Amino acid sequence: GFGLPPLEALACGCTVFSSVNSALADYLDPGFNCQKIGAYSTQYDLERILNYARNFPVNSLQANFLDDYHPEKLLPRFETILREINDFFDIKKRYPADIEGLEPLRLKKLWIQSSLAKLKKKLFK
Repeated sequence: GFGLPPLEALACGCTVFSSVNSALADYLDPGFNCQKIGAYSTQYDLERILNYARNFPVNSLQANFLDDYHPEKLLPRFETILREINDFFDIKKRYPADIEGLEPLRLKKLWIQSSLAKLKKKLFK
């Protein structure tokens, strides 16, 4: 799956690791058709990726791919989500946070940096 765009990788049955804040968030369902990263710490993300690689499930796209999205399957999905939240808080004790949050001040700073980079690019072409 390396080098494939995420949606194509999903269609091929590959597992995608992505931030839940990315543009892909509209298409991904963490814990079901993707694995989430970039929410707390890079060490936490690395541990999850390595654990996944060690226990690599062979995924394949099947005809019943959309069955997981039927209403009667909501409870098991919520159980998985709650289990992952519990796992996160257990692991959080071991690693410091090193991924900055998206507070209003940081968002303004990122917007200014992006705007300045675009301006420099236009001025110094």
